[in-house]
Amino acid sequence: MAEYPLLPLPSPRLQPLPPGRGFPPTLPRLPGRQRQGERIGPKFRRLQEIFDLGRDPVTLRADPTGLAPERVLVFELAGSVGDFEAACKWIRGLEYLTEQEVEFEPDDDFWVVDTRVQTRGQRRLDKPVGGRVYTAMPDVTALRHLLSLWKRYQDGLEPEDNFGQWFKVFDQLRDLRPWGPEDRIPDDLVTDFQQALAEDGGALISTEVELWASSSAARCRSSQRELARLVRRLGGSVLQAASIPEIAYEAALVELPRDEIARLVRRDLANLAICDDIMFVRPQSHPSYDRLDRDLTVGAAPDGPTPSPHQRPIAALLDGVPIQRHRLLDGRVVVDDPDGLEDLTLASRRWHGTAMASLILHGDRHLQEAPLDRLLHIHPVLYAPDNLSTERFQQDRLLIDTIYRAVLRMKEGSDGTAPTAPDAFLVNLSLGDKRRPYAGQISPWARLLDYLAHRYNILFLVSAGNVNDPLPVPGYNAVTDFEEASAEDRETAVMVGLGEQRSQRTLLSPAEALNVLTVGACHDEACESSPSAGVSIDPYVSSSLPNITSAMGLGHRKAIKPEILLPGGRERVLPLPQGDQLLIRSAQAGSSFGIRVAVPDPQSHKPGRTPKWHERCYSTGDTIRAPSVRCSNGSRERSHPGRR
Repeated sequence: MAEYPLLPLPSPRLQPLPPGRGFPPTLPRLPGRQRQGERIGPKFRRLQEIFDLGRDPVTLRADPTGLAPERVLVFELAGSVGDFEAACKWIRGLEYLTEQEVEFEPDDDFWVVDTRVQTRGQRRLDKPVGGRVYTAMPDVTALRHLLSLWKRYQDGLEPEDNFGQWFKVFDQLRDLRPWGPEDRIPDDLVTDFQQALAEDGGALISTEVELWASSSAARCRSSQRELARLVRRLGGSVLQAASIPEIAYEAALVELPRDEIARLVRRDLANLAICDDIMFVRPQSHPSYDRLDRDLTVGAAPDGPTPSPHQRPIAALLDGVPIQRHRLLDGRVVVDDPDGLEDLTLASRRWHGTAMASLILHGDRHLQEAPLDRLLHIHPVLYAPDNLSTERFQQDRLLIDTIYRAVLRMKEGSDGTAPTAPDAFLVNLSLGDKRRPYAGQISPWARLLDYLAHRYNILFLVSAGNVNDPLPVPGYNAVTDFEEASAEDRETAVMVGLGEQRSQRTLLSPAEALNVLTVGACHDEACESSPSAGVSIDPYVSSSLPNITSAMGLGHRKAIKPEILLPGGRERVLPLPQGDQLLIRSAQAGSSFGIRVAVPDPQSHKPGRTPKWHERCYSTGDTIRAPSVRCSNGSRERSHPGRR
């Protein structure tokens, strides 16, 4: 046998990036200094008059449109100016807060230059102008400095050292204004509040209030006190306040009278809408889904050794309360339930946690793979208090704080106790917030996962989210035409429809996080599906395409999301004619297609009944998508029944 010498490898060392021109940012056509003076100048002139007259600029706070100290300013820019946060640091007293990707309609001042051959160089009015919205909070000193920079810009002078970035800001500035009611309660949240009013008949409605987080702890405490006083004056109460400085999260969960929520919906000058300390007011996060209890089968006991209790878990699940004694989970899970959610949840309602634990431990049961040989750590964050309720987050807790406390308890312990899962580095989070689709601004939940992933070296496997709205299919307006079309033509039409609706079928928080692995569902499964299962139709030929309910899109800073598609069942669709167009929606999974997982006995709540160990085929119709890690044999992605 020939001997081969070892190949020596050099020691790693840091190398500078090779020089290169890169790709300069594309900027729209800009109006120029003179026009900017006409557009933005009046706002600065009013502020200048206050200073010239020796008046206190705080008096401008009486005007909701005035630029005033300690009021958050919004810089709407066409295009990007690079590091706006660094530019803020050069102005003493100007505290950078957030940024958001946006698109503006083109107008006479800002428009995209046409690069098409026949119309090159012309104004392209059919293409939105990409930009960013930056927010910062100034004091009196910062406002004076901004005024001096604006004056130099208008006088045609060169910028002072270290302030050239601000001249770029003035060049690209579409608007400069205070953060106002339409920012605190945008259109999508108005719709959510309307739904909350329709669904919740109580006198008080739980509402999340996000405050502007400051680098000053004293200012944050003051904001919380002012909010508490305001809520009490409105006839409400504060259920919980939370502060996580590492991710600039300052929030409170409050109960508000229905009349005050109705005022928020009407967009009149509701107290919460005009409070300068408030960033957002939104309904409480509340995932929920319907129970599907048909086509259940009794599952056989799994083959494979039971995990050793001496091996500490390396994978964890943050989800609902599972059926611990289900034959697929018995002896394979370790549940840490510090909030006592197991005592509050009926066995018949433990759908989501049971299904997700089954997928992590066994994968798709159609494959009959050997189960994991390691224990799975489960920290419940959902509960269902009665047989009529769907699983939900704790109603007196903020979701972000719940997730934060759960991970800290796993990795560091709490209240003097030892860490519950110190070796866990894979954490499955198959939950999301339908009320927070990604729209250019990274959510607090995503920021939290990014921070925890970095701090504890955790890989979070996060659901991309579901979009259950019907999908328009271009080129078809009759059900028979869609049914009689070739499979290839149907597939093409569905993909075109998804492309046209991509801005409406975006990721759900926290799927836009950067330091996580976001998982979507592809049209694949191990079940031998029947091509004519009921009246539903298989929309695809290929098994590698995304299911129509799997959220897709660009994440933060245009990162491609989801990073991976894993089997989510060959999701079938039902055609729905509507006027002159055809819509399709996901069909429910049944015995003929879907991914097989463990579920609770839906009748186990009945007195005297001995629970049966059920399993069920699920697909991604009307579901919360659930990516599941299999530590020893790759990954599985699964979906679980229900709406969010």
